[in-house]
Amino acid sequence: MNKNKKEKLTFFKWLHKYRAKIGLLAFVIAIPLALILITYLGPYVSNQNVHFDEEKTDVQRRFQAIDDLDELSLTIVWKELIEPRYDGNDPAEIIVPGSFRFDISYEAKGAYNVSSVAVTPVLHPDWFSYYSIGTKKTVTTSPSNMTVVWNEDLPLHKLLFVTVNEPNLYLKVEYSYITADQTINKTAYVMYSLAGINPETVTSFS
Repeated sequence: MNKNKKEKLTFFKWLHKYRAKIGLLAFVIAIPLALILITYLGPYVSNQNVHFDEEKTDVQRRFQAIDDLDELSLTIVWKELIEPRYDGNDPAEIIVPGSFRFDISYEAKGAYNVSSVAVTPVLHPDWFSYYSIGTKKTVTTSPSNMTVVWNEDLPLHKLLFVTVNEPNLYLKVEYSYITADQTINKTAYVMYSLAGINPETVTSFS
């Protein structure tokens, strides 16, 4: 009998001898891992849907990166973060709403003749069910102001090791362009991460 065959038989003997302990060890390891996965993945996966209207008739889960639009490119500048102002006598009552303010503009790519660009913004963080839908706004080639109300205190904390410092900015982008003498109406859904980006101004009332 060659050496490899002997080693193979020895391994199977060892596996058979300690099968009960191996099974128990696998059970002890697998159960906590499964519980951890359920605990962490559950909230993350369940909060991936983003809706762009209060009636939740326009719900999206798949988004493009801001640079992946074919006919136009968007420029977004985070101009200001305004923290909510609370009533001194009632900390639960908000006197001045908080908000995220952006400057947004577009530029047509290549030879595309783009027109009638409008965006609907939504702020929504990973892991959490919080969301805020902004007002649909017409966008031009010059920067224009876009404001979305946000009254949740940041950073947000969930479970152990999960901290969200800012929500993501989601955009429903509706626009038209002309090709082969035909006007094409298109809707794209974009996700713009604010992670690692600081607003130019922070207004705080605390």
